[in-house]
Amino acid sequence: MLKKIIVSLFKEKLPEINNLQQLPDDVFYEYILERGIMLLRGFFRFGRFCFIGKNVCVKCKKRIKLGKFATIHDGSYIDASSQKGIIIEDYCTLGRNTYLRTGNVSSYQGYFIMRTRSSCNNNCFLGATGGLEIGENVLIGPNVTIITEKHNYEDIDAVIKEQGILQIPVTIENNVWIGANVVVLGGVVIKEGAIIGAGSIINKSVNSKEIVAGNPARLIKKRDEGTPDS
Repeated sequence: MLKKIIVSLFKEKLPEINNLQQLPDDVFYEYILERGIMLLRGFFRFGRFCFIGKNVCVKCKKRIKLGKFATIHDGSYIDASSQKGIIIEDYCTLGRNTYLRTGNVSSYQGYFIMRTRSSCNNNCFLGATGGLEIGENVLIGPNVTIITEKHNYEDIDAVIKEQGILQIPVTIENNVWIGANVVVLGGVVIKEGAIIGAGSIINKSVNSKEIVAGNPARLIKKRDEGTPDS
């Protein structure tokens, strides 16, 4: 009876809660307790209804805009020390131990935007110091690394670390699925509906609805076509 009341109270604001009705009672109440504590923590830390896990470290909180019912899980480090800061829209999720950074002492122009209902899994490195925008309904698997800058190295007589960095933003469009352990390098655009196979290195842009995989990634097939000629 109590389970039905809880579901009815939140089903409009949290549509996913309908799926929880199928869980055994003990699992359901454990989940609700955890989320309830995270919701209270989010309200006290950000003044709005969002879910914040334990041991979440936040830098430059005033430069972070969190949408309703966004989730940042345990152990994440969120650094918004850049001019444009961080925008995480409604119903987005950052998994456990996410490292997200938009600025440092040599780069203040970075930004991070995650559009509605997108998520990244645990242990992701989102290096947004060169700019990173993620569209709506994007799935990012665990242990994914996204890099948005690179070191200059043209002067062979100079130390590489003293030659500065080049900011090269990354854009991930709507409805993209990125598998586990993928590395996305700067300057890449992953277009709508693309799928990136687990363990891939993405060093060039991916077209809409392409499935790519490998190191470096190559076209496997298009979702609306057959397998390409070998």
